[in-house]
Amino acid sequence: MPNGLRVLFLPPGADQTIPWFNDVVESVNSHHSLLIFDDKKDVKSQFKDIDAVIDFGGKLGTREMADAAAGRVRLWQILGTGFEHFDVPYWKTKNIPVANCPGSLSSPPLADCALMFMLMLARRWHESQAKLREGALYNPVCSELEGKY
Repeated sequence: MPNGLRVLFLPPGADQTIPWFNDVVESVNSHHSLLIFDDKKDVKSQFKDIDAVIDFGGKLGTREMADAAAGRVRLWQILGTGFEHFDVPYWKTKNIPVANCPGSLSSPPLADCALMFMLMLARRWHESQAKLREGALYNPVCSELEGKY
């Protein structure tokens, strides 16, 4: 087992087929000791000697976990952009620092994608791409977005 931190990963299910599961395991395991939380086992024993927690989405952390982590865990990392599913005030009472991952999934990039998809639908992008592959000249017939809501 590598030296470094003892990290506990809280994946959102036992099947472990979530996106990024293998990426998290490989990147953390290469430098630290990674344990996967098992909801069938005792919570307190799984938090023994844990330095950091990776919580997928922030929905999985419970007050029981915070109680078990208090005094030892130095970081509770949420793999997600917000705190809306997480009881930050309770973790503060336990003096456990909490962080999230703002970035490509935060509000401005999501709004950009939503606008892009609206334009693709309005301009019938898939249809125009199919015609392009056939070698046919195609001018999508559609109405303008101006004034639509």
